[in-house]
Amino acid sequence: MLSGRESDRRIENGGTVRSHDQNSARVIESKNIVEFKTYCYWYNKDLWRSEPVRFSVSRENGEGPFILTRDDTKVETDESFLAKLQEIIEKHKLVSKNGDYEHTYGIPPEFTDYEIKAVYDSGEELHFITNGGPESPWCADLRKALCDELVRHGIEDMLPPIEDRRIARFDLKFNEWPRNISYGTIRTEDDEAGKRPVHFSKIVFNYETRSSEGLKIITIPDGFYARITELVDQTNLKEYSNGKIDFPDAFGGGGMMMGMVMQTQEQPKIDKEHTPYIGYCCEGESGKQCNTFRYGDDIPEGLKEAAAVIREYLEEVFASQ
Repeated sequence: MLSGRESDRRIENGGTVRSHDQNSARVIESKNIVEFKTYCYWYNKDLWRSEPVRFSVSRENGEGPFILTRDDTKVETDESFLAKLQEIIEKHKLVSKNGDYEHTYGIPPEFTDYEIKAVYDSGEELHFITNGGPESPWCADLRKALCDELVRHGIEDMLPPIEDRRIARFDLKFNEWPRNISYGTIRTEDDEAGKRPVHFSKIVFNYETRSSEGLKIITIPDGFYARITELVDQTNLKEYSNGKIDFPDAFGGGGMMMGMVMQTQEQPKIDKEHTPYIGYCCEGESGKQCNTFRYGDDIPEGLKEAAAVIREYLEEVFASQ
């Protein structure tokens, strides 16, 4: 136990206390959660702020339906939601933290005391408290699972405003040496002045031959942006926004996405022609944009998978016209 003077000194100097329960298992055999609670933070890219993620799932007196509780909101849930929570635990190998306790004094709450407690039908338990950060992937996944479950019950207060969610313009760009492939909104002479572009293009450029391999322009079909909105949501594409891109006029007079990675003295210069990259920019009906531009080893597998799904849809649209 810390004395008052030692405790004060820890608060002043940002000291960290760590311990581990030696009786906590590093392997949990059961996959069936019967009780769950968590507390962590998630960084809201739309609002540029960190938000707490706090909820629990349990049965009243161990009987009856599972109840999901978030603040003053309570809804019935079931084993399928608990199974999603178990998937997140396994995906991020959170059992490896079982029994850990970590607390740092004197730092903002969004960086300390992240907690998960899960009780299984076998009686096994997962419980840890650790330092974290609003960018922690497992926190983002828990927040997404919670949001999806509440939306299923008609509760949408965790979602951004509808005018931000509904996509009105979208660009996607790949570099796959020797080809650079760009899909995106483009203005043509047929577009009415002051209105949103009604055309979409695909441009393929070969860096090796320094020549174009094709330009195709199509009229945006009915339901196009509604489907893009669905796919962006389903693939969690916006979660990969990294704030490293400058689009001064992404949808201005030129129309097509013109991305430029910000270079600093600390960052090595990137060989943009030979290095794989994925870039996207999507704009909601409100005008808010979400974008990223990731190179080489900085491209997460999840982003590759999400971009591939949307790319497949774009190719189907081009093939149909």
